[in-house]
Amino acid sequence: MNCLAQFDKNHKEFYEKNRDRIKTFTEKLGAVSDFICTEEKKFAGLKPRTDLYIRTEKRHVLIEAKLCVSSGATVGRSLIQKIVSTIAKILQTRPEAPDDFYVFVIIPREAVPTALEKIRRGILNEVNAVLRETGSPRELKWVMTLDMEIPHFSLNTPLRLDVEGRVVTVKILIAPI
Repeated sequence: MNCLAQFDKNHKEFYEKNRDRIKTFTEKLGAVSDFICTEEKKFAGLKPRTDLYIRTEKRHVLIEAKLCVSSGATVGRSLIQKIVSTIAKILQTRPEAPDDFYVFVIIPREAVPTALEKIRRGILNEVNAVLRETGSPRELKWVMTLDMEIPHFSLNTPLRLDVEGRVVTVKILIAPI
């Protein structure tokens, strides 16, 4: 939590006010065994990256916080690039990391009625562009699921991305907190 607030000065108040909701969310991911504040310049330099990396006993998770959404296009356009550069750096520093990652885009639950559809559309547009480039003929849809005890929307198909010659599987989820 401190990691998110430290590097997002504009939303520090949100993180403080919603500390309990964020804590509950991260606890539902599982017992944290490792984390990286990926916004730290020493981690990824100036490359775009997600906000946080968490390793639990069950999974490796990237967190991208979207607290202010005027259009989902920005989220979609930058998300894949952020995912790839963050995973690349994780694999450089932790070569034992698996080839499967979960990416949670967290949004305030108060923003769900308007922000959710914008973010879903923005991500879907970007992901469909990636799939067209790789020749993967799939129809992507968002589905509401409750696995991991966290209500979230997830793409019906995980993505397979080439990260510096290593193929990783990425499952993108949107979680209102």
